[in-house]
Amino acid sequence: NFSIRTNILYERKAALDSITFTDQVGNIIGAHLYGYNYDYLTIPILAKYSFGSINKFFVNTGPYFSYLMKGSFTYGGGGQSAGGIELLDEVVTNRFNRFDFGLTFGFGGELKILEKLLLTIEPRYNLGLTNIINFTDPAFEGSDLDDGFHNSINLLVGISYFPAK
Repeated sequence: NFSIRTNILYERKAALDSITFTDQVGNIIGAHLYGYNYDYLTIPILAKYSFGSINKFFVNTGPYFSYLMKGSFTYGGGGQSAGGIELLDEVVTNRFNRFDFGLTFGFGGELKILEKLLLTIEPRYNLGLTNIINFTDPAFEGSDLDDGFHNSINLLVGISYFPAK
């Protein structure tokens, strides 16, 4: 069976890394974590192929379109210090492109758990094709922050109820 399906999803995507501070000799004087959180409204449009009778299995693929509602940057030391730098948590939505586009690949199953209940489990992989970075800052020149693409793995779980016919 072939069908087209879509969803409207709220997704939080994130990136986390660490930075180590050293003195002039190279001795480590502190380490901090920093990260970005991205809150998106995402609409995938998927071609779905299903097979099976009582328990159905499926594969799907297609494009997704996302709109960035909020981007935030968090920087902190996790208990360590580096020259008195304090925890920073700021909204930086304007540093990123508002629209993200990519491809989604997924598979899953629809399992009948009771006469009127159906459990759906679906892992998906999203491959971002849009550069989400939208800022130029001399401090980041030549760094790997000149471009960025979202790649993510999602797990969707759902329960459907079918009332009496």
